[in-house]
Order: sequence, then structure tokens, then C-alpha cells
Amino acid sequence: MAVPPSSALLYFLLFVIAQFVLATASVNWHRFILCNESCGWLPRINLRRSLRYFLRAFIIVAMLMLVGILLSVVVIVLLMLFEKIIGSDTAGLIAGGVSTVIILVWMVALFLRFSVALPGAALDTLGLRAALRATRGQGWLFVTLSVIAVLVVFLGAMFNSLVALLPGGAWDVGFVAQLGVDFVVTMLGLSLLTTLYGVFVENRELV
Repeated sequence: MAVPPSSALLYFLLFVIAQFVLATASVNWHRFILCNESCGWLPRINLRRSLRYFLRAFIIVAMLMLVGILLSVVVIVLLMLFEKIIGSDTAGLIAGGVSTVIILVWMVALFLRFSVALPGAALDTLGLRAALRATRGQGWLFVTLSVIAVLVVFLGAMFNSLVALLPGGAWDVGFVAQLGVDFVVTMLGLSLLTTLYGVFVENRELV
């Protein structure tokens, strides 16, 4: 069943508003940790910083999606050739699975490197190119962080899938727990980006 254009537009607007609210909260969190700037119970709204944060995050995701699509096309073509040469569908499936994991880990690692620029958007400092320069030579560290991040997101998605299977009465409790898990994962992500910025840009010590 097709979604009416009016509903699709409403969902899109709600999505954009939700992401902008998240960007505003993220800006406040980065400034609270890195600049000791408290904001009380309600976040401070700086439209310029929030918009820059939102657009920078959008650019990062859009660039990586484009790279991911191009890599996927290349991998699919290579796998088709591999299956014809080897003559084994099982070997092709295994190679495809391994290739998918490698690409995913590499993409998340690159995302983390670029995302060091997000706290920079909150602090009016470095951009995307500067973020790559600041994290140069730390490939294995970001690959390790990428693997951990993928596992955390996977576990969160598994939990959400289990919640969706709960019956009516238990579903309410599960939904609250699901919101809690999403909040924890989001805060872990923001804290990781803040830490990476502090270590690689401001040369802070972890301890």
C-alpha cells in the first residue's frame, strides 16, 4: 500500500525536526564537556551552531552512502566473476559475507574520523578535512572502535527486535526499555565523539 504524499511529507518533516533537536542537544553536550558550559535543565539553542552541526552530519552520511553504493557495485561485480571462476555458490556467499563485514567496518571507521568534525561544529573550530588530518595515522584504533560500535548497535537492534515481539501488556514496559537503550547508545556515541575530539584535536589526556 502506497504512502500518501501528505503523510510522506509529514514523516519527512518530523524526521528533520527530530534530527535538528538531536543536533541542538549534541551541541550542548559537546560544549558542556569540552568548554564546561552548563545550560541548566533546558538546552541552549544556537541556531547557527545547530544548523551547522546538522548539515555537517548530513554531508558525512551522504558522502559515505555514496562511497558505500560505489563499493557495493564493485564488490558485486567482483563476486560474480569470483563465482564463475571458482564455480561454487557457497564460496561466493562466504566471500560476499566477509566483504560486507570488511566494508561495514571500514565505513564506520571513516565515519568516526569524519565525525570528529561534529564537536568542531559545536565549538566553531575544525571542519571535515581538518578532522581527517587530526586523526591521520590512527587507522587501527578507529577500526577497533568501529568493530565495537557495530557490535553495540547490533545488540541494540536485536533488543529492539525482541521488544517488537512482546505481547500487548509487556510491550509497554519493553517500549520504555527500548527508549532507555536508544538513549544510552546515543549518549555513548556523543561521548565517544567528544573524547576523540578532546584527544586528537585538543591533545587532552584520557586520564
